[in-house]
Amino acid sequence: MKTSPQVEFLKASLRVSGSSFAAIAKEVGLSRSGVSRAVRSRSHTSRCNIAIAEKLGVDVADLWSFHQGGGHDLSKR
Repeated sequence: MKTSPQVEFLKASLRVSGSSFAAIAKEVGLSRSGVSRAVRSRSHTSRCNIAIAEKLGVDVADLWSFHQGGGHDLSKR
């Protein structure tokens, strides 16, 4: 399955902040693929997405706003 630009952006943003999907998986007790599935679901209540948002210092809703023209730049957080 091809990874979406949104998921790649989140992966890159996490790398810049010193984290990764693997680190998030370990933190929340899931597999790395489980984290990827949770991110693709765009759930605002997913513990993975909440952990990612916390690592990046943004609200969970802001994880997706960059793709939808919301003007948020996660890379500058």
